[in-house]
Amino acid sequence: VLETCKTKGIGLLIIDSLIRIHNYDENSSKEIKKLFDQFKEFTTKGIAILATHHHRKQSLTDKFISDNMGEMMRGSSDLSAMLDCHLILGKRNDELVLYQVKQRWNKLLEPIKLKLQPIEGSEYFEWVNLGAFKGDSYLREDVQGAIKKQLETGDRLTIDDFVGRLSEIAGERI
Repeated sequence: VLETCKTKGIGLLIIDSLIRIHNYDENSSKEIKKLFDQFKEFTTKGIAILATHHHRKQSLTDKFISDNMGEMMRGSSDLSAMLDCHLILGKRNDELVLYQVKQRWNKLLEPIKLKLQPIEGSEYFEWVNLGAFKGDSYLREDVQGAIKKQLETGDRLTIDDFVGRLSEIAGERI
């Protein structure tokens, strides 16, 4: 693949999905390093790599924690550590939102709302930037209010019961 990229002048290799191109244990930092060592053979030759990868399934408690979305990546934490840039495409409040959670060489971009729409008279689609996404700040305010309200009751709860109560108080916006 490297020789084909060099011969044809390909500057971007797209991998969909990362798990499909290797047999390494994605939970082992030693094995994931082997994969990234192979990627370095491309990047040192000026060939960028864009790979899709899935996140862990969210637990109920994860819904309250959005400050470090980079930790949601499935597998070894070395996956995230080795990336130069990490983008997450997610759905919030029925909108597609693009988050940049890591950028090694520059400042992080603010989340933006996106829409995938057909190109008129074509079989192709295009991404349309719908502007800044501000929803997460409201989400956190809702959660903070729900936590404060629950703490004021003085009830002693298990974590699961506490999360359940927060869901009842803050509703579906969590």
